[in-house]
Amino acid sequence: MRNNLSVALTVLSVEELAKEDLGSTNLVFMCPLSVEEEERNISNLASKKICWIAGSTVGQDGLLRQFLYNDAGILEKDSFDVYPFYLFGNKVLLLSYDALQIPSRWKIYNMAPDLLLISSVTIAEEIAELRLKLKALAGDWKVNIACTFYLSKGKRRFGSFSAAGEEVHFQDSTLAVWRV
Repeated sequence: MRNNLSVALTVLSVEELAKEDLGSTNLVFMCPLSVEEEERNISNLASKKICWIAGSTVGQDGLLRQFLYNDAGILEKDSFDVYPFYLFGNKVLLLSYDALQIPSRWKIYNMAPDLLLISSVTIAEEIAELRLKLKALAGDWKVNIACTFYLSKGKRRFGSFSAAGEEVHFQDSTLAVWRV
């Protein structure tokens, strides 16, 4: 049986997020962090807030290293391309945008996810194009999509799309909670 997920999308740092009320949130999806040291505090935050935390860090080489912490603050998985997990009966896939390229796209589609959590390193000029691609993908695959972007000079943004292909969030706010 699937239950509604409450997903918080955020550009906040770990320290700033610790001050937020996340009582009704099941999963926090953080925009890519530029400082790997910040990841050390996520375990503590996940156990205090009793929610799952997914995200990534951007290495010196510009590549994403993804992570997932469970609600007990235990690192479930890190450094992967695609990671499937179940949360309240919903199949969630955590992946980088690069993993959605043609060779692996069919494999991801066949996993039949309910929610895709996608991280990307991009430039501001490409946001509009990525936005259209993800909106179309959500509608074509009938899947909910949450995406986080790391832009040049440390700027970060997020967005989300419903399984009907409708844009739910795409803004410059620091935190948005989405009932999936």
